[in-house]
Amino acid sequence: MLEKVAYYERIEETLNRAIFTAENASDQIKSAARHESETMVNEARRNASRIINDALLKAEKSQDHAEQLKRNVNILKKRIRQIIETQLEVISELDRVDFRDTDNKY
Repeated sequence: MLEKVAYYERIEETLNRAIFTAENASDQIKSAARHESETMVNEARRNASRIINDALLKAEKSQDHAEQLKRNVNILKKRIRQIIETQLEVISELDRVDFRDTDNKY
């Protein structure tokens, strides 16, 4: 009977050690998983920040390009307007010229 009690006490001790070891392993796995998840979240945040910054830079470049195009269009319109006004002045001057040739040399 004492042998059975000693046997069961050894089994109980072995089970207690196994439970303790399992609890320690579980704690280590939880800690590692928590650390890994924090690392992943931090990396995702860095990537998101990089993506947002890249998008903002591209948007700013696009805005600058659009503004430059608007300036170029305005310059082109002014030049065309000047050319047209010059041509209209030439036409007005031609209207004032008397093409009647009094000598009829032709």
